[in-house]
Amino acid sequence: MNLLAIQEHWFWKYTFGKNRLFSKSLEKNELRKNIKLSLFLFYGLLYFVLIDYLFVISTDLIFEPITNPEWALFWTKLFDFGYWHIVFLAVSLVTNTICFLDIGSSSKRAVNFVSFFLLFSALNSYPKISHGLHVLLIPMFFFCFISIKNNATYKNAIVFASAIVTFLLSYTMAGFWKIMTGVYHLYIGDKSNFDSDVMSRMILYKFKYDEPTVLSQWFIDHPNIGYILFWSGVIIEFLAVFIFFIPKLHRVWGLALILFHIGIANLMVIHYKYAIIVIIPLLLCTPFLNNKFVTVEN
Repeated sequence: MNLLAIQEHWFWKYTFGKNRLFSKSLEKNELRKNIKLSLFLFYGLLYFVLIDYLFVISTDLIFEPITNPEWALFWTKLFDFGYWHIVFLAVSLVTNTICFLDIGSSSKRAVNFVSFFLLFSALNSYPKISHGLHVLLIPMFFFCFISIKNNATYKNAIVFASAIVTFLLSYTMAGFWKIMTGVYHLYIGDKSNFDSDVMSRMILYKFKYDEPTVLSQWFIDHPNIGYILFWSGVIIEFLAVFIFFIPKLHRVWGLALILFHIGIANLMVIHYKYAIIVIIPLLLCTPFLNNKFVTVEN
């Protein structure tokens, strides 16, 4: 991959310059090792997902056929078989292990992606969909195109960076729609996200049929603090994609997003724990921090 061509690209040209992803002199070996370490971390952390769902899948689910399969599993209707969850889980365990032991192989990562795609399709083939599973597929897809063995440093860097910016974009879109929803409700004269009791209303709605936790009740009783917390989270989400161009902020934003998810889990009992598996290798252990890139002179 030609570095000069990357510099002239309408998007990637903004990743060059002082304090950007591509700045100063490139140490290829260092970047290659950092990307490899991030891949080891990601595929190692995927075992947590497999172990977690091993306990989530109930006995009834194991023996129950997939009655409403997603499009990727339409073919399961052709078989009178009720063990698909265990099959997909076992296959994913095997492919992830092979992938982890041979982290440099892009073809093995591609097979692993398909395996997890089918597993997540099976787990989402019911009325309630887990978006936490979707976010795991973002880096898994991009990592299929990284080939450590071929030593294609520039290509690998661009692909890894693409996984980061796509992941961050998902947060920015979430923050954007929270803002737009608030503007819309404000326009029609309804209660909106700009009202001081926004967090209290959200918590009360979440615990409509259950008793709020002690922490949740405290925020219900202190709406102004909840308002500050809510909009702090929205700002962290909305600005996420913009910090992509400033690698020095990757770890800061990664930590902020982890705290954001921990806060939601404790206040709203809404767990988005699998996003943390993506945040650790992509942001906390970003391969672009402290790397030195060689810039081709125009």
